[in-house]
Amino acid sequence: MKKIRAISALAAALLLIFALAAAAAPRSVTIEEFEYDGRKCGDFTYYTYFAKLDENGWMSTPCWYPGGNQEPAAAPTAELLAPFIPAEYTGDVVAETLYRTKFMELPDAPGKMPAGGYEIMAYDMPPEWQAEMNSADLFIIVDSEGKAVSADHHLGQYAGNYAVTLAQDYEYSPSIYAVKLTHTPLPKYTVTAEAGANGAVTPASADVEEGYAQDFEVKADEGYLIKSLTLDGAAVAEAAGLGTYVLKLENVTAAHKIAAEFEPAPLPTFAITASAGENGTITPSGEVTVEQGAAQKFEIKASEGYVIEALTVDGKEDEEASGKESFSFTFENVTETHTIAATFKRAYSGGGGGGGCDAGLGAIALLALAPLALRRRYRK
Repeated sequence: MKKIRAISALAAALLLIFALAAAAAPRSVTIEEFEYDGRKCGDFTYYTYFAKLDENGWMSTPCWYPGGNQEPAAAPTAELLAPFIPAEYTGDVVAETLYRTKFMELPDAPGKMPAGGYEIMAYDMPPEWQAEMNSADLFIIVDSEGKAVSADHHLGQYAGNYAVTLAQDYEYSPSIYAVKLTHTPLPKYTVTAEAGANGAVTPASADVEEGYAQDFEVKADEGYLIKSLTLDGAAVAEAAGLGTYVLKLENVTAAHKIAAEFEPAPLPTFAITASAGENGTITPSGEVTVEQGAAQKFEIKASEGYVIEALTVDGKEDEEASGKESFSFTFENVTETHTIAATFKRAYSGGGGGGGCDAGLGAIALLALAPLALRRRYRK
């Protein structure tokens, strides 16, 4: 058996696959044509009949297409076949054309090639051709506008025949192709990933075909970040400090090893602004940074001779602190920003209690009256 080979441009096949949003594409598509004893498969058109079957499975007339009403269709291209190549065929694919026929309208047939079951019958055909036809993987119909669809196909009910079912009517002149696919898988390389505690790498292992790409998602658990990520021992610096990172391996041609380590993420922080007026202090003061969930204590202390006049926390006065020389206030479980402010006043600023200048003046007045009281006493 001889074969005539026509190699199509891979780029064109890939372009069509992507345009149709298909899955993975083969690395290469090679078109071959069955040939026997100097004749190509297209030449066998004149030795076959394409007969429609009636409801009882018998060949019916006038839907017969003998050689005079059909001619060899143009050889299929990689662009035509690409949408029908299985997605798992990502290596090198050989598409061998076994049958290619373009049908003309029969003089006494309907205006369209009608839907239904057909059988391809061979006369004076080599047994090699029949064996090849029975191994076809694809049966493709191209309508008069160039739209291609696949059809159901199987062995015919008559010895040596090949059966196909057309799901719809076709305007003239439709072309039909029987194609056998041979897939040569590409070498595969294993990429393994190791993840430390508090994170994961997905997938943990992948067998990647030569020349293809594979993404690995590195993701830290909640409350953690990526501490380090290495590929074959070399650091992937841009991943450090992130919660999630996607490592893209392009054009894989060797085995690889990925390793990731994780660390606790810094907790959010909140500012507490502390201020004190004259004649006293608050410690610490200014803008104090506190981690989420932590506590922060403040010491308020009046200068000598002074007391706390008012302590205001988030705009609300804490009456417990008023009048004291010192006071402690603690923010528990900090989850937002806060303010704390203290003002001070003199400890003897007026009012009862017998203290201050008024008390001193009262004592002097009493002493001044004491002699008069004594004189009155002794006169009696």
